[in-house]
Amino acid sequence: MFAFFDDKLFPKIFITFDHNITNESWKQFTNKWVSYDMRERPYTFIFDTQGLGMSLMKYAWKMTVFINKLKKRKKLQNNVYLSKSIIICNNSYKRYLLEWIFYMQSPVAPVYIVKNNDMATQLYDSLSFNKHFYPSSVTAYFPKDS
Repeated sequence: MFAFFDDKLFPKIFITFDHNITNESWKQFTNKWVSYDMRERPYTFIFDTQGLGMSLMKYAWKMTVFINKLKKRKKLQNNVYLSKSIIICNNSYKRYLLEWIFYMQSPVAPVYIVKNNDMATQLYDSLSFNKHFYPSSVTAYFPKDS
């Protein structure tokens, strides 16, 4: 598996990666993601992209398709509980892929991109008090009505 989920601090779920992405590990990743909705409680993902290899465009495209499916399920069944994602990314290529993904498909829940773990922690804490308060150094993407 190329994605590792640490949910000891649920509803805060940390996700780290390694570079070994395959079709099978992609399926495991999306299945694990969806499994958190079965808890029927809001949760936050904090992705750390540092260990992620140079992802193929194929998986960026698969992410847009996956997000679209989540949005459809949320609209039809209202059973997607992801409240927000914070993505730690300090690599320009990976950041470009993230920007491309959210250009192609708006997220199912707010997404915030930060440069390091400290910024992610501070952002998580500040968003807990006010979901509209975040520093200008943070790139944010929000769901759009479909």
